[in-house]
Amino acid sequence: MNKGRSAQSFRTGRRASISEVPRGWVLLGAVAVVLVPEGFNCYRELKALNHNAGKTLLVMGSLVILGPIAGLSGYYLLSDHKAILGAIMLFASGGILYLIFQDIVPQSRLENHWAPPLGAVLGFCLALFSKTLIVAS
Repeated sequence: MNKGRSAQSFRTGRRASISEVPRGWVLLGAVAVVLVPEGFNCYRELKALNHNAGKTLLVMGSLVILGPIAGLSGYYLLSDHKAILGAIMLFASGGILYLIFQDIVPQSRLENHWAPPLGAVLGFCLALFSKTLIVAS
């Protein structure tokens, strides 16, 4: 089979373009490009801490199933509760910011001190509160 040609392109005699690929597959590919190396890095770090390889893979494999379950349950159970959903999303965004400044930006971290990452989260909260005040007035 010729590379770059779909079954439909053989029937119609024309070449398939990237716009014919469903967006879901493109999004899946983009997420996989980011998350697969992150998963290998996480596994390597846990392995360096002398964690059992089988147990580590079992926990990481269960997280693969837990993500869609949590997403679907949140969609069906919380879709009518906008305030609760907003609070959960705000809490999650604060956690992501804390993670970025605690783990990914190591220059901001002091030894056994949480002030720089928490300062970043508080700065985010201040900016969000300020924007809310501006939009409300």
